[in-house]
Amino acid sequence: MHSKAISLANRLRAVVDTLFQQPQSIADSSRASAIESELSLNADADTRYAHPPHPAFEKNLTVFTQEWVGIRAAAGSFPGHKLAISKDAQIGPAQLQRLQTLLKELKIETIVFHGSSNGLLRAAEAFRSIDPSLRICCVWHGALAAWCFDEERAFAATMFSMANDGVFDRISIMKRGAHVLHPKAVPYLLPNLPPVVSFRPLKNQEQKDKKRTVMFAAWNNVWKNMYANVGAAAHSSQVDKIITYSPVDPKLFNTDRIQSVDYQSREQHLARLATIDLVLNVTTVDCHPMVEAEALSVGTPCLRSDLDLDFGRGHIFEQLMTVPNPHNLVSIAETIDKVFAVPAEELRAIVEDYKNLVIETSLNRYSQFLEF
Repeated sequence: MHSKAISLANRLRAVVDTLFQQPQSIADSSRASAIESELSLNADADTRYAHPPHPAFEKNLTVFTQEWVGIRAAAGSFPGHKLAISKDAQIGPAQLQRLQTLLKELKIETIVFHGSSNGLLRAAEAFRSIDPSLRICCVWHGALAAWCFDEERAFAATMFSMANDGVFDRISIMKRGAHVLHPKAVPYLLPNLPPVVSFRPLKNQEQKDKKRTVMFAAWNNVWKNMYANVGAAAHSSQVDKIITYSPVDPKLFNTDRIQSVDYQSREQHLARLATIDLVLNVTTVDCHPMVEAEALSVGTPCLRSDLDLDFGRGHIFEQLMTVPNPHNLVSIAETIDKVFAVPAEELRAIVEDYKNLVIETSLNRYSQFLEF
């Protein structure tokens, strides 16, 4: 037996031994009894916006962390079966048996893990211990810039280690060129699918001098770049109202056009996106942002920074929506005005065509990624 195979066998034996350890205290016993809620199969929130059945996902299980909101939203758009696992889930004997039964009953042949957490990594090793013949893949969501955080860097290192040991057969890192970091990483990107929604935009009829509503639909941190987005919108003469989820200090912009609202639920979030004229998502660090995919799903254009994607280069959507410098408020404002200069029907057609391109590319790439 090769040394790598021996290493994997020893690792899997250790995983199985750990999984079958019994709780050592009353507190541990209580925790064990609550584990059922930490493994959620095909929850309504994870299937409501999914695309129709597709051959690439026919015998596939998509696995992700319950608490990672953005990744969970992305995973929910994929066809097929979904398993949402708590970030700190401990998998005991009963849960291991459930996973084994699940694989058999659903005839799962391929599993794709999205993102990383302690619970997810335990599940990956558990699935490998159950059936060494499974094809198990991992998609890393997030830019390498986030590896400055100890936890992100540790999870990435563990992903590489698990790929080395044969737990993961193939991995994807959602930044172009990052495949050089590991021999099992694929050189193409796997774009997120826009969710499938049942409603269309509720915009007013176009008027030549009509002012519009824009929205910054993310949280406030360094890479989301909220103040540059909002400040640029406040500088644009075409914008009548600016909506945000995060509170904004109005003194910075000397305007009463900014309104902060509650997120409430994803359903209400998507419905809100359908009523506005433009989403602001000019970020400093991003991969394939879910807020753009959500905007596309309801026919709303979305401003972006240069995402450096490996598809759609030269598409009019990319040309129109991309801001060269996410720190330049004048450049962002000029791009907002440029978007609003396009006739409404033409703009809707551009958004629809790009949405279809994203869907086609995503399904084709996942077909390639999962069938090997």
